[in-house]
Amino acid sequence: VFAHREAYEQVISKSEENLQITRIDYKRAYDALLKCNNIESGLNAESESYNDLQRAYIEAHNAYILQLHSRNALNEYYQTHCLPGLLGEISTIYEELNTLACNCIASISEATGKYAFEQSKRYQLLTKEAQTINSLADLQLLAKNLLSSTSAKKPSKRLFVPPCPPDQIPPGNAHSIAILKNEIVQPESATAQRLLDDLCLESDELTSEIGRLRDSLDALTRVQR
Repeated sequence: VFAHREAYEQVISKSEENLQITRIDYKRAYDALLKCNNIESGLNAESESYNDLQRAYIEAHNAYILQLHSRNALNEYYQTHCLPGLLGEISTIYEELNTLACNCIASISEATGKYAFEQSKRYQLLTKEAQTINSLADLQLLAKNLLSSTSAKKPSKRLFVPPCPPDQIPPGNAHSIAILKNEIVQPESATAQRLLDDLCLESDELTSEIGRLRDSLDALTRVQR
């Protein structure tokens, strides 16, 4: 579109240049004829020199008139037909691009707004939930649950289950082995003292762990109160 407009304006500019040239030629022919007429005013006005200048003057006049009308016609056609058509095309293209760009921006803005609104609602709910948290109440509830669970039922215990003889062993052979009970059997080897020491150490560790658990339970009970 802009290339077409530039081409049209170049034609108008060239026509304007030609008009200026013909106007200069027309003025020169007029001046030459006027000078010759003043010089030969007392002579024969029908001399050959005068006729040539008069003919050149008329030709320059006609060339100027033709170029003037041509320039005016071209400029009028350009201003009334070509330029409005070009501006109409530019306007149409601009409106289409403007509509497309505005629709894209509106769609992106709407989608972004919806996403931001959803995120805002989510963070508002998260803020409300965070504000309702009470650490003291949570600790009290934990201590209460611990106390209720310990007092409600006793911890389960595993029962002593002696090994049974395999099916392929005759029952008479199984009686040759002493049946042990749920108690420690004093070994006859030298490892008895080491085993006893290990048991004592394990007992001390369990006693210490029980003490720590009781201290923690007492602390939770005080917090609950």
